[in-house]
Amino acid sequence: MEIWRHDTNPPEIGEFNWSARVVNDKIYDIFINFKIRDDKTKISYAEVRFIPERYYHFVTKYGMRPEDYDKVFPPEGERTYVLQPADGAFDELEEEFRAEIRDIVGGKEYKIVVIAKDQAGNVETFETKTPYIRQYENFGKTLLEKGIIIAASYYTWYRADEVNNWKDGYRYTPLLGEYSSSDEIVINKHVDWATGHGINTFLISWNGPAEASSKTKVFEDVFLNAYLVKNGEIKIAILYESGARLRNSGSAFFDIFDFNDSYNREIFIKDLEYMNKKYFILTNYLKIKDKPFIYFYLSQAYRGDFDKVFKEAKEKIPFFACGSDITPYIKPWEINEVEKRLSTFDAERSWVALWVQNDPKYPEKYHDILKTKYEEWYNYLTTKGVLFIPSLIPSFDSRYVTWGSKAQYPLDKNLEKFNERINIIFPYLNATKIVVIDTFNDWFESTNIEPSREFEFKELEILKKNLIKLLKNE
Repeated sequence: MEIWRHDTNPPEIGEFNWSARVVNDKIYDIFINFKIRDDKTKISYAEVRFIPERYYHFVTKYGMRPEDYDKVFPPEGERTYVLQPADGAFDELEEEFRAEIRDIVGGKEYKIVVIAKDQAGNVETFETKTPYIRQYENFGKTLLEKGIIIAASYYTWYRADEVNNWKDGYRYTPLLGEYSSSDEIVINKHVDWATGHGINTFLISWNGPAEASSKTKVFEDVFLNAYLVKNGEIKIAILYESGARLRNSGSAFFDIFDFNDSYNREIFIKDLEYMNKKYFILTNYLKIKDKPFIYFYLSQAYRGDFDKVFKEAKEKIPFFACGSDITPYIKPWEINEVEKRLSTFDAERSWVALWVQNDPKYPEKYHDILKTKYEEWYNYLTTKGVLFIPSLIPSFDSRYVTWGSKAQYPLDKNLEKFNERINIIFPYLNATKIVVIDTFNDWFESTNIEPSREFEFKELEILKKNLIKLLKNE
């Protein structure tokens, strides 16, 4: 007893570690081990607390509705485990402890707090934090293992600071609120939601090297370091923003990117060299036929000797090039310089799935056009040895953004029609093994499949339901 009264030093918590039961990248259970030591007094108490993190800034800063918080971060209470030593008795200066935390809901990070006491009443606390633990199993990974690529265009341009670009306008409202693309929790949430419903690749909108683009800086400094991305739980590829990189010699109504312009040739080669150095070496960069995939947005506006520039570039840096030359009104064999394009691009697709916004009759005939044109292009490209990549959009409406056309005819969100479009497009997966969704999170043009206040998770759930059906029919 005399020793107890003179012992004022707290016990030491050491050799802390934890392991997990993981299914398809989702952690369901955590197993904790640690020891408590004291140099004078026997250990008398040990406790572990498992505390879900709360992200109040989504409400206070991003404007998420309080009633939406539990939809985004599933509710889960704090847990406390009062432990007994591994040998069953508090009778030594050093004791070993184990704790099992079962049925973790996920969709957030967690604090693990250990509290230790000795018989003199001295207390020590140890605290650590888990990485983001998924809410959903990685269904996208399951598809990828079967050779099926479900990609979605992704943007890192949203800001919640003084430059806040959400003020430019949008129709549907993000369930997350007006978030920042540089928030790692936002990124992990996007990856969790996307891969949990079958999307296994993000095509990252790329506007140039980090020193020239704040969006690329967010991509490199934040997105690539978000836990689920860094852990390889989603593939990435580059969506090359031609309009942001190449000199446009066209007009306000007709883009022209002339590869006979030395400026364009030099920029293009430098960009490829940059991507090769920064991204193609990443283990989670998407490769098709062992070559890094790049989607060239607005490639239909390429003119001049682009075929020669691509050929020379591919000899130095092999890459799998996807063009965007598929259009609704022109036959495949009638597109500008068709043979040059087919020799340049390994694959072809249509941006926003053949949608045209300035035709009043287009909404009613859209699905028929999709059926006819996709079949026409698939058959033609297959005979030419070029991969046909079908595209899918949930909706399109840019009337609400400051730079959008107010006179357009929108494609409204409609769950039944979205399901119909999926069933038009998914049969091609048997042959092409790839579909691109435009987009995951372009809120300005309302092409988002990311959950909104208005539709919540319904579009993602429809996508997943059809993908499950596709697997069963394989």
